[in-house]
Amino acid sequence: MISLMTMITNNNTFGISPVGKGSRRRSYGLVNENGEKSMWKEFSLAHIKETFKSLQMEELYQYYCVHMKNSLTIALVVMATLICLTVLFYHLFDTQDTKSTEFISHVTILSSGIAGNCLFFGFVVRSKFYCHYPTSISISYWIFLLVLLNLYFNVPSYNRRPTDDMVVVFYTIFVCYTMLPLSKCWSLVLGALTVVLQLISSGVIAEDKKFLVGQLMSNFVILVCANISGMYHKYLTDLTHRRTFLEARNYIQSMFKLEREKKQQEELLNSCIPNDLVEEIKDLSKKMRNSQTSPFHDLYVQQHSDVSILYADIVNFTPLAAECTAEELVKMLNELFGRFDQLAKKNQCMRIKILGDCYYCVSGLPNPNPNHAINCVNMGLRMIDAIREVREATGVDVDMRIGVHSGMVLSGVLGLCKWQYDVWSDDVTIANHLESGGVPGKVHITKSTLEFLSNQFEVEPGAGHMRDAYLADHNIETFLIKPKVRKFDENRTIRSRFESSLRASLRVTKYLENWNVDKPFATLHVSPMATKLLSVTSLAFLDSNLVLNSIENDHGVIGPSQQLNIEINAELAKKSKDLVKKYSFKSMKKPKEDFNPILMHFSQQQEGEYQHRPDPSFKLGLLCALFMFIGVVVVQAIMSTRDALYIVSIVCGCAVFGLVITCSFFAECLTPVKGSPLTNRLLVLACYVTNSLAARICVASLCVFCVFFTSIVPVISNQSPPEDRSAVNNTKVLYWAHSSLFGMVTTSLFLQISLTFKVILTICVVIGYNLAFHFTEVFQVEMFIRNSIEPLDIATGMTVYLAVFVLTLIFHDRQVEYANRLDFLWRREFQSETEKVRSTAEQNKKLLENILPSHVADYFLSGNRSKNELYSESYDNICVMFASIPNFKDFYHQNASNKNGIECIRVLNEILVDFDQLLSKPEFSNIEKIKTIGSTYMAAAGLQPGRESGNQHGECQKNVIGMTEFALMMMVKLEEINFNSFNQFKLRVGINHGPVIAGVIGARKPQYDIWGDTVNVASRMDSSGEASKIQVPLKTANILMEAGFRYEYKGFTKVKGKEPMQTYLILPPPADT
Repeated sequence: MISLMTMITNNNTFGISPVGKGSRRRSYGLVNENGEKSMWKEFSLAHIKETFKSLQMEELYQYYCVHMKNSLTIALVVMATLICLTVLFYHLFDTQDTKSTEFISHVTILSSGIAGNCLFFGFVVRSKFYCHYPTSISISYWIFLLVLLNLYFNVPSYNRRPTDDMVVVFYTIFVCYTMLPLSKCWSLVLGALTVVLQLISSGVIAEDKKFLVGQLMSNFVILVCANISGMYHKYLTDLTHRRTFLEARNYIQSMFKLEREKKQQEELLNSCIPNDLVEEIKDLSKKMRNSQTSPFHDLYVQQHSDVSILYADIVNFTPLAAECTAEELVKMLNELFGRFDQLAKKNQCMRIKILGDCYYCVSGLPNPNPNHAINCVNMGLRMIDAIREVREATGVDVDMRIGVHSGMVLSGVLGLCKWQYDVWSDDVTIANHLESGGVPGKVHITKSTLEFLSNQFEVEPGAGHMRDAYLADHNIETFLIKPKVRKFDENRTIRSRFESSLRASLRVTKYLENWNVDKPFATLHVSPMATKLLSVTSLAFLDSNLVLNSIENDHGVIGPSQQLNIEINAELAKKSKDLVKKYSFKSMKKPKEDFNPILMHFSQQQEGEYQHRPDPSFKLGLLCALFMFIGVVVVQAIMSTRDALYIVSIVCGCAVFGLVITCSFFAECLTPVKGSPLTNRLLVLACYVTNSLAARICVASLCVFCVFFTSIVPVISNQSPPEDRSAVNNTKVLYWAHSSLFGMVTTSLFLQISLTFKVILTICVVIGYNLAFHFTEVFQVEMFIRNSIEPLDIATGMTVYLAVFVLTLIFHDRQVEYANRLDFLWRREFQSETEKVRSTAEQNKKLLENILPSHVADYFLSGNRSKNELYSESYDNICVMFASIPNFKDFYHQNASNKNGIECIRVLNEILVDFDQLLSKPEFSNIEKIKTIGSTYMAAAGLQPGRESGNQHGECQKNVIGMTEFALMMMVKLEEINFNSFNQFKLRVGINHGPVIAGVIGARKPQYDIWGDTVNVASRMDSSGEASKIQVPLKTANILMEAGFRYEYKGFTKVKGKEPMQTYLILPPPADT
């Protein structure tokens, strides 16, 4: 009881976890999110119908329902035909006068009925015809049955009594409600018409007017109860099917979303990693969470021979960038490098990385290309043309310096976070120095590249050794590609649209806007339509609130697009055909892994879960059973003596129904109240009645027993044999027998209880009634007044009727059970797919956050941005660090023993992994890794939303101190690696703080980066620093000295592009500390 109370107070109904938004307890009608009573809304079709209209699903749903009812309609026609045949044979073989008018009329009517049923059978088995005119066929068939019944029982009209056709009319109403595809309105109209016709024919044609009013009142009550039970089945079936249809649509939406998320994941991975590495790296995040069985982390590096590497740098870009605002700089870089990406695609090159204003790419990667050198040279020439167009149009003195070298590279990703695809090798280093030692406006190449060009370009001596020491030290012969002569008027006036009065950066930005380059992640939220047919093939009796919430809230999947609605509904139309097949007679056989279609049983684990699922409709079954009880009471009050036993049965029945219904509805009136044991215990009891399998079985059995017992009270009270065994004077006895119909119908009202239990319960009730009929002399009287055939006694006649009725109920209950079990399988599969969607979405976000900072990732994942909107931020106090391992280049060698450098890269990967793991520590939570450049590690502190323009001195101090402590911890980690690997790596660090510009550039390979003088100075602090020390400028040193860090004064340091700067060296703590 305590554990049950805990689950209730936690809004988790009997441990059933929520499938979607909102808990099962809310969705099953206990209390909604606002605390309002939601039971009636839960079982109201108005809200669901409104949703159908808004999603344009009503016509599709009606077509689906018609298909669903097709097999049931066929079964109804077949049963009616068999009944007519059986009665016809009875007349033919048991007749006393074959020439009588009664015999001839009955045989003619029955023969006509058989012929009519065969005609309708031809209509309903032709599914296309049936689905085009379902309402017309169903109305015609109901009316046909009414005509057939009235003709059979009223022609000839003599000896007609109000009780003659009661059982058959009751049966007809019930099966027409449950098996014909009619709307509730049409069913109610035809049900009322059936009642009216029965009452009129009974009242007008009946020969014996004795006690006619009482008989007609009893007929009215019995037939009204038949309509109530039929409408109950139809309403819940409609509710179930609508929920199922919404659930099917929601499942298709989930598939669309799952495909979209997978597409995003692939796009995001491909934005930084080539396709050939994507599959290999997808499970990296999972492996990161598991313990490593290898002493090394996973290495995703591949070797590629015969490639060409291009390095390009924009000359005079630094002073131009200094004039830009954050938005202008990001827009300028995105347009410029986006144009370069377009050129790279045309020339079959892959852009590797953007480093500030440096751009480098490779041809022959990942797929080999024999024209790799020609592609890179053409790429360089096109880049020079593009930048010259900018210079000519704006008058801004910018140019390109390009170096190209051919050879071998190692490519892949290193580290645990902020993956960026990169290349490493001695040939990459040569290409880099070709660029730095090149000439603006020309492509600088080596002899190895020249050999691949097949004399397609004019070349001249490059003399690279005179401009770059590395080229000189390694005796690398270089050449310059002569660009094609183009007439550029360098001194002509600037075009009128770019007025010379504008500053240079603004002129360049405005000109670049005309290139119409794609924005980063412009297609991130574009969802391709699913083309595969879904594999799920059953219906689901599921919570509509889950579906409605997901439809209303998941705008990322549906959105306002009418076209998307049409495409989802089209897929739903295809899927509904498969769903319907599962309910047809042709598809009763299910695979063994689902359930046994004969025994209706799952595997042991699934069966337990299925049997103990909550049943929110159980309370409605109790209400309908109450109506059956009231019907029995009213009929017995009219047709039997109201003795003590009758009074006791009514009191006991009212007590039972009052108790169970009150308990089941307590949850609608009560909510958990802290400190109120009585209220909480009542709530537990209420939920127990609705959600416990044992409680539902006991309550259902008790309700059926109450109806059963009340219906046989007159039999118990009247044991004396009748004085006259003819049917004329035993009208009341017939109504006592007809009361058994209430008990039979009550057994079928609890739709979610298992078939096995309902079959056992129904058989027990039938046996009970037959014992009462056959072992009580009061029923040994004639049932009909017929001259042409031997009359049956009531006991035998009711046994035949109940046999037909019980077979129909078992068939109907089996269809309900079959649907319920398929629904259960659907629910499980839907939950599984929903979890996949959720898991894929989470993985997608993690992957994006592994490329971008989390707040930037959130920005691009949100649906509130324009697809043409660029992301940029301007910060005032950011601490930037460059940490390099200068002697790693001495460690790196390419030979057969280390697999051409792969083992050296493996060591670098281990170092970077250890550095990345430091970022997970709480004290370094405000530090963001930007990227790695070879063996250089770049990070920044303070890149957090909402603090872009913060001038607080405390925040600045925190960033500088935190970054310095991180750098010192990196040195400690590197020393540990040295100890374990017997190496002597040293870390050289440069740190600076100040304003930076952050943003995302590149449409084909979006990349987050930071720019500004602060970044440039931090880089120079590293390149001009000393091993195992941190070089900082004066303003940064003042903060660290104040914080108590060990330091030494270095003096003035030359910084490229600036005056010599006064710098300090921050020293690691003493070894003993």
